[in-house]
Amino acid sequence: MKRIGRDRNEKGYCDDVTIEHVVPRAYTKTIPEMEMMEIDYSNLVAVCTGNSNGMTHCDTSKEDNLISFNPCNSAVEASIKYGLKDGTISSSNESWDDDLNSQSKLNLNHPTLKTNRKAALKGLIRVLDKKKWSRTQLERRIDQLDNNQPKAEYVGILKYFINKKLSSLR
Repeated sequence: MKRIGRDRNEKGYCDDVTIEHVVPRAYTKTIPEMEMMEIDYSNLVAVCTGNSNGMTHCDTSKEDNLISFNPCNSAVEASIKYGLKDGTISSSNESWDDDLNSQSKLNLNHPTLKTNRKAALKGLIRVLDKKKWSRTQLERRIDQLDNNQPKAEYVGILKYFINKKLSSLR
C-alpha cells in the first residue's frame, strides 16, 4: 500500500510503478485456457517496483510464482490482520498468509514495509490522541479513508486500527 509516484522520466514513464500479472504470464502463455488472462484487466494490478534497501517484496519477489488470491478480492482485505506494535501483516486464511509472507511470494513483512506501516499508524494515533473521538467521528474517518483520492499510504493498517477502536466502543 505504498503510494506510487506520479513523476515521469524523460520517456514519459513512471519509474516506480510496474504492472503485475496476478496470474503470471509464464502460466498464461503455457496454458491455452488462460491465454487471454495476459491482457485481462482483472488480472492486472499497478504496483510499486518492489525493491527496498536491496531486498525485494511484492511483484519483484513474486516473480513468476503463482499466488492463491487476487489482491482486488474484498475477501482478502477482510481476512487481513495487522500487528499494531510492529506493523506485521497476516491473513486468517492459511494459504493467503503464506503468500503474503513468503520471501518467494509477496514478502509483505519486509522490514521496510513493516516500518512504513508502523509510521503511518503512529501518524493516525497522533491525530486521534489530540481529542477523544466519538463513534461518529471514527466512522467518518473510515469513510474518508475509503473515499479520498489518492488513498492514504498504508490505508489498510489505518482502517484496521480504527475498526478495532470502534469494536471496543460497543
